[in-house]
Amino acid sequence: MWMFINTGFIVFMSFTPTLLMGRGLSAGHAGFLVSWASLVCIASFPLAGYLIDRTRKPAWFIVVGTICTGILCALVPLVEPAALGSCSSAWCSRPPRR
Repeated sequence: MWMFINTGFIVFMSFTPTLLMGRGLSAGHAGFLVSWASLVCIASFPLAGYLIDRTRKPAWFIVVGTICTGILCALVPLVEPAALGSCSSAWCSRPPRR
């Protein structure tokens, strides 16, 4: 499962700048938004882990995270790039500890 999450992240980081440039952003601005989204994801890992440990409901986070990811992926062609960047932390999750 973790392999698919990493693959999705790599695909997102690889093709999103091209999508944003196709929508009229400069290469620098597109790269900035994608980099910012990546940094938000990195910062959200410890936060997600903390919340999972505090609530002790990892299955709930997996279900909600999957639903949010599906909704955000469906919105990619419909919304402005800045809105996607502000929602990027919902794209990241941490698998539960075993």
